[in-house]
Amino acid sequence: MEKNTTMLTIAMSNHKGGSGKTSMAVNVAAAYGQGQPTLLIDLDPQADASAAMGINDDTGQALADALMGRVGLDAAIRPTGWGVDVAPGGEAVSHVIDSVSPDAVRTALASVRSRRYRVVVIDCPPALSRLVLAGWRAAPDAITVLPVDNPSALRAVRRFRGAWDDAGLDPSRLRVVLTRFDERRVIDKKLAEEAREAPETLIEARIRESVVVPESAAWQKPLVVFAPRHALTEDIRRVARELADA
Repeated sequence: MEKNTTMLTIAMSNHKGGSGKTSMAVNVAAAYGQGQPTLLIDLDPQADASAAMGINDDTGQALADALMGRVGLDAAIRPTGWGVDVAPGGEAVSHVIDSVSPDAVRTALASVRSRRYRVVVIDCPPALSRLVLAGWRAAPDAITVLPVDNPSALRAVRRFRGAWDDAGLDPSRLRVVLTRFDERRVIDKKLAEEAREAPETLIEARIRESVVVPESAAWQKPLVVFAPRHALTEDIRRVARELADA
């Protein structure tokens, strides 16, 4: 999964919970981490992305301090065994959600350029807040990905798009990916048709539904480690390749 260009920055975001956002963040980061230095930033106070990477003992205080400019992001970063460094989230992050500057994540990332990360993946909270805006603005060319798992979630993208436009962000940096997708279901076929007609760019690769996702999360191992040959793991790799070529 190598890409010899400047740093690729991807924010996974959706104000609707349960869409597969965190799973996408963890597993896309791990896919990139097999070939190049990758950082996962967990902006969600629930810290599910951190837990999925095996980090359960962090309060998120160092990340909160970095977002507020009190320390460098280096203070928050922890290695994992999966080729990905993590800046863990936690309860402390909830205390700064509405206090951070719109450029908080971008500024924090500038302090770790010396680590030469080639990819940064950001798991945003399931909300529309100042912290989420900071995640979207993590880099001038950052891509924001919205996982969509049903027609109501696709309709919710319109509200998201309103906030995106209000922030003055480039609509060409927005992507939609279909998750928990089963091409045998009529409703999923209809969802794919509607998503293709929407103004947001649709990622061609779809993430199919599988019990391997909660199983890998329970064992705190990303899919590329837990089930490297599984069809869903290949779905993740396809999404990662499309994003790298964006």
